[in-house]
Amino acid sequence: MSDKYLDDDELAMLAGLFRDSADRTDVPLMIAMDASLRALLEKASALELRMELNNQVLHFPVQLPAQLNEAQLTAPLITSDGLHPRAWRLPAPEGLSLVYRNGKRVAADIQDLSVNGMRLLSRRCLFAHRATRNVLMKLNTELTIPLSMTLVRQHRGNQFWLTSVTFELAVAERLVLSEFVFRGFIRELNKTTKQPDEAAS
Repeated sequence: MSDKYLDDDELAMLAGLFRDSADRTDVPLMIAMDASLRALLEKASALELRMELNNQVLHFPVQLPAQLNEAQLTAPLITSDGLHPRAWRLPAPEGLSLVYRNGKRVAADIQDLSVNGMRLLSRRCLFAHRATRNVLMKLNTELTIPLSMTLVRQHRGNQFWLTSVTFELAVAERLVLSEFVFRGFIRELNKTTKQPDEAAS
């Protein structure tokens, strides 16, 4: 099984980890600790579970509720090639739209999305006279994230413009978008793993 953005080790790990939680990005994790470790974790500003797969390093942020005998893993952050950042990229994200601040829809399709950028396909140039555009990203019509998109590059083909942009988000908004992207990955992964079984039956 292969994927445009993930290698086989990553796909196998994710399939096993999230097979029984396709609609969730948090996975319950039971931990046991003595009194000294409990006191130490209570003072920690952040916790993560680190997993290494060949040259890929996955950092799963860990959320601790009031009772420290349970923890939750959230969408992982991935680094690779000597810990250089590598962002999740979700091809053709579903349930997502872009609108300008005046409410007018951005006339472009999102080709792929990560937590710090995306590629857009449009019939017209989106950045004709400026290098930055302010828009609103609507996720499943429930959440709205303000974006300040900065142009990276744009290319005009025969019929369409392909535009790459970057953006920076606050921590809370980045976590929301990270979970949205990761849920999309899990949905696509479940589709590909179910297809062989359905064909066999």
